[in-house]
Amino acid sequence: MERFPLPDGDFLRIRWNGDRDPQDGEPLVVLLHGLGGSSDSPYVRGIAAELWSRGVVSVAVNFRGCGGVPNERARGYHSGETGDMEALMSALRERFPGCSLRAAGASLGGNALLCHLGRRGTDSPLDRAVAVCPPLDLHACIRRMSAGLSRGYHRYLLRCLKRDARLKEPLLREAGVDLDALFGARSFRDFDNVVTAPLHGFADADAYYTASSSGPLLKHITVPTTVLFAADDPFMVPSMIPDESALSAAVRFEVSASGGHVGFAAGGGRYWLDSRVPDVLLADAAATAASSAS
Repeated sequence: MERFPLPDGDFLRIRWNGDRDPQDGEPLVVLLHGLGGSSDSPYVRGIAAELWSRGVVSVAVNFRGCGGVPNERARGYHSGETGDMEALMSALRERFPGCSLRAAGASLGGNALLCHLGRRGTDSPLDRAVAVCPPLDLHACIRRMSAGLSRGYHRYLLRCLKRDARLKEPLLREAGVDLDALFGARSFRDFDNVVTAPLHGFADADAYYTASSSGPLLKHITVPTTVLFAADDPFMVPSMIPDESALSAAVRFEVSASGGHVGFAAGGGRYWLDSRVPDVLLADAAATAASSAS
C-alpha cells in the first residue's frame, strides 16, 4: 500500500495491482470505490484482477479515511469531491507520461468520476472512463433509500459512516462537529447536515446534494464514458436515467434488467462487472491489437 500525499497535508492510501510499473503505450487504470468501501471491496478486487490477467496495471484508491485507516484532517470524502482524485491523476500523468490514463468508479466513486469529467471537460487527463451505478441525482437517491427494502442498505451504509467517524473523533470534535448528533443520526440527511455539509463548505445537506449530483454535468463530458446501470438498483429510480438530449456525444448508457447496486452476479461466484468494465476501458487497445494481427 502506497501513501499518496495531498496538497493540504493529508493523504490517500493507494494499492497497486500488478508486479511491475506500467510501460509507455500501455493503459493505466485508476479504480474508485463507493460509499463505505475501500480498495478491498469485492468489485474493486475483481476488476483489478481481471485487468491484471490482461496485462494491465491498475491502482485502487482509498478515499480519505477509508480502508480502516483514519486520515489526518477532519474533512473526508463525498459524492462530488474531485480534488483528491485530480491530484492523484496529475501525479500519475507526470510519473507515467507515456501511459493512457483511464478510470472506473462505482456508486459514489462513479458519481465523483462523472463530476470530474463534467467539470474539467477537455482538461481531464483521462482517455476513457466507466461509471457503475452512479447516483446521478442525490436528492432522488436519498428519497429512494428511505423507503421499502432500500432501508436495509441505508442502515448498513450509515453504520459504515459512523464506524469511520469513530476512528477520528478528536479531529471531528476539534472541527466543531456535534458528535452526539453525528452518532445519533438516523438518516443520510441527518449525517450530511451535521458532518458532510459543514466540513466541506456546503450550507446544508440539500446544497451538498445539488452541487454534487453528476446528472446535470453529463452534457459537458468530452472523454469517452460508459455508464452502467441496473434497472433493479435499490438506490435508483427510473427517472434518473437521462434521455439522449441530456448527454454529450461522448457518453453512453448501458442499462441491464438486473444487477442490483454494483452487483451484477453472473453465476458461479463470478461477476459481470469484472469483465465488462475492462472490456469497455480497453476496447480501443483490443481493436488496435486485432488490427495489427490482421
